[in-house]
Amino acid sequence: MITINQIDSISEVKLNLQNLNLFVSENVKTELLKIFQRSNAKVLMNMEGVSFLDSSGFAVLLTASKEAEKTNGQILFCNISDSALR
Repeated sequence: MITINQIDSISEVKLNLQNLNLFVSENVKTELLKIFQRSNAKVLMNMEGVSFLDSSGFAVLLTASKEAEKTNGQILFCNISDSALR
């Protein structure tokens, strides 16, 4: 479901799923919050392959962004499909 690769000081998080929804959002959130337990964590969130995002999926991304800010970390989202943005 989630692959995390460490590239120097950056954690690349790749979501290996099509739908970021109620059924998987809690697991994704748990993994992201583990990363942000470290101060100044840097995350590259690769959304390639995610074609659907419901409100719980959006809430996970918002929570991760807020946690990054709170811990002086950074999160960057990339490869977001047009269909996921609708």
